[in-house]
Amino acid sequence: MNGNSVARTDEEGNFDIATGPVVWGTNVFTARRIGYIALTDAVWIDETTSNHPFTVRIQPLPFELPEVVVEGDRVVYAFGRMREFWQRRKVRPGTFITRWEIEERNPIVTSDLLRTVPGLSVVRTGSGGTAVLSSRATRRCRPTVYMDGIRLVTGQELDIDTFTNPAWIEGIEIYTGAANIPVQFNVTGLGCGAIVIWTR
Repeated sequence: MNGNSVARTDEEGNFDIATGPVVWGTNVFTARRIGYIALTDAVWIDETTSNHPFTVRIQPLPFELPEVVVEGDRVVYAFGRMREFWQRRKVRPGTFITRWEIEERNPIVTSDLLRTVPGLSVVRTGSGGTAVLSSRATRRCRPTVYMDGIRLVTGQELDIDTFTNPAWIEGIEIYTGAANIPVQFNVTGLGCGAIVIWTR
């Protein structure tokens, strides 16, 4: 939950986040099971002390030989959603941050990875949070954020460091210009660009 709290379900699917920062509003959770594709979704919580039933349907991993991607002196076996990440990295304009680069840079928070991206600026908000702004748009505004293909709620309340953790990220795609955004992440009025985060 929110990138840094982990719980294991019981036989009936119940789980309890006892120590995690579940907050009022949008909470992002990822469900994982061996042999299945990880699923990330956003859940709206209006009472943090109550039980909240919801249904998670995860799909089995496809039985197929993974695609081999050669990256310098490394070989990547890319399949599923990460295959598209590597394909776009080869042909599409944008900034791509891989897991290796994250480990090399050893960031404390996710926004540390975005501070050097051309066309973005990372600033502190009056409430002590972090705001990522597009500096290439006609006005300084926040890029739309996707987590594992799911568009997250946009607005001034979205702090990228509150629901992501660098240790959980497999790759990041950053598109600062609307013309370069892939069609599946491009919606009307997306003039502030897009940040696409893929979890491990």
